[in-house]
Amino acid sequence: MESWNNFSNPAGNWQGDEQHMDTFVLYSGDDASVSREFKRFRPSGKINPFRYIPALAVGIVMAGLMAFVLLLAEDRFYYVFITPFCLGLLVLLNNYIVIRLGHCRMPVLAVIVGMVLIAIYYIGYWQLSFRAYKSYASQAGGQHAAEAENVNNVWEYFNYRCSVVTFSDSSTPLPKDDEPDAADRVFAYVFYGSEFLVLLGLGIVSSWNLSRRVFYEGPRRWSSKKDLYFSPGELSTLLNILLQDDWGRLASLARLPKLKQGEMTSKITWQLEYLKNHIDAPAYLTLKGSNIGKNSKLERMGITKAGFFGKTILRQVEIPASSFGKIIQSLPELKISASAPSTISEPASCLSSAVINITDGGLNGAVTEIELPSDATPVSTKSPQVVYSPGLKGRLEKFGLLPPRIEGPDFRQAAVQASVQHLNQTRPETLDAAGSLCLAIPEDYRLDAKKCAHFEFVLIGIFMLVLVALVPIFFIGASLLDSKVPINKMLGTVVMCIAMFLFVLNIVFLCCASKIKERHFCKRFLSRPGALFHREAGKKIMMFFLEDLTTYHINKKSPDDVCLCLLDNANQRLLIEGCNHRYIINGRDVTRLSGLESGSKVSFELIYHIAQISLALVFYRESSGRYVLNPLLTMRNGKRLVRKLQNTLGLPQTS
Repeated sequence: MESWNNFSNPAGNWQGDEQHMDTFVLYSGDDASVSREFKRFRPSGKINPFRYIPALAVGIVMAGLMAFVLLLAEDRFYYVFITPFCLGLLVLLNNYIVIRLGHCRMPVLAVIVGMVLIAIYYIGYWQLSFRAYKSYASQAGGQHAAEAENVNNVWEYFNYRCSVVTFSDSSTPLPKDDEPDAADRVFAYVFYGSEFLVLLGLGIVSSWNLSRRVFYEGPRRWSSKKDLYFSPGELSTLLNILLQDDWGRLASLARLPKLKQGEMTSKITWQLEYLKNHIDAPAYLTLKGSNIGKNSKLERMGITKAGFFGKTILRQVEIPASSFGKIIQSLPELKISASAPSTISEPASCLSSAVINITDGGLNGAVTEIELPSDATPVSTKSPQVVYSPGLKGRLEKFGLLPPRIEGPDFRQAAVQASVQHLNQTRPETLDAAGSLCLAIPEDYRLDAKKCAHFEFVLIGIFMLVLVALVPIFFIGASLLDSKVPINKMLGTVVMCIAMFLFVLNIVFLCCASKIKERHFCKRFLSRPGALFHREAGKKIMMFFLEDLTTYHINKKSPDDVCLCLLDNANQRLLIEGCNHRYIINGRDVTRLSGLESGSKVSFELIYHIAQISLALVFYRESSGRYVLNPLLTMRNGKRLVRKLQNTLGLPQTS
């Protein structure tokens, strides 16, 4: 044990003795010559006794108090699993305080203490319940006193409880009027035993993980944590960044949302542990894979057991302070740096006067007027900012449950300005010769992206409304059929037939909702002046939701744009008609196209250049219901879509 630590750190030795570091070598599976030696964090095995012992004493008292509270809830409010688990969370919270406040870096001791606190809580409850039962039986007399004579210890009391409890009642485990059967006894042993095992398991796992968190010995502080989420397809890129110390590439990688529509997501978790407000201290990186399947890249690199759900790929790899400085520049959302990540706002008003008039011939029409506003400013590279609310609302916004407030320009503003300047300089006769562009649609013809994104909910609402309306119709029909009057029976038959027909029609409507949505958007989007393509394009038209790649991980009320995409194979480009912008993407200007595995969403990221400006986008669309149950199916569907897009743009095929 340690008595105290010095706050000074003249040698820069943030972790104490070097004996607390494990080293290993990571090799690249593509090129065995690319390798690098890393250090891994290992807890020092110390505690601060002046903090740990008082905190432990308070924890023991609180565990005993929770045992007494559970005894008070026994008679009327004891619900198996629910009541012990809710009160047990307070015991686990005490265990967290003991480890954090006592600076416990001894995992074995932390696990033992966690088990002891759970045992004091749960076994202590049974001991108190046994004493209360003996006292009650002695006062009640009669049959209760006779039964209590055969119960002499906690184990015998446990067996007695399991033999008399019935699960037809919702609360008390004490004897009831109903006679218990064999099933009740089996359930009692299973439920009571599982309660203890689950609580004990939570105590062991939480104690082990908490005590192994990075602790900086010099300033005697626990690390701060930041989790980022990436597509499983980015695993090789993340490992190469680690091998090559090329942390600047992090800023260009698309991140998945932390929480979006409650979906199960295939992802790589990039967890960084660092000393807050210190850039001269090393950081520690952990990579975890969730639902990523088998990965040959990992196997070639000697990393195994990454093909299962929730497996750790790399644990607490040391990132030197010099490299951590590069990470800070790539990740502005870290508490050490200036600002939070950017997100979007409405298009800047200075661009609304930029006019792009095209003849009714659609894409092949002549460009009759291309004007840049006289008060136009040079191409802006400013990014919008995320502003979180104070208090609980701000915490919910950071977690992803609520969308934060947005301040700043639209993320496409620079691309629109660059497109207009490019058109002014080149003066093409048609947009076919203009190259890749991003153009703002005039105000009069813009559509509300939020309303378009929620159009599907309107269709679902119609389905539910009809379904609810059919309930009284079925009830009326059934009542008429039960009547003894022949005319009523005939009317009942007619009403039931109509109701069945409407029910089947409603199901067909739900199945055709996607087609209805597609036709609706084609009619609204492609009937506007200057539309990039016509409805006659047929099956080549696909519908996508669009978001800024750099803010895809931030929860929003609605996507940045809803768009129709035409795969123009003949000219190797994508023509995209959105609610508020139009995009022309030539294959020669695309610098990155890769899939993003994101739960039930089929999505991909696309980065392309307009003059000297790079525009990074994420396109996604909801997949069918069976993909919600198995995200791996979505991954395969997304790969097929990416290959189709690569073929359209003339890009090399990737596996």
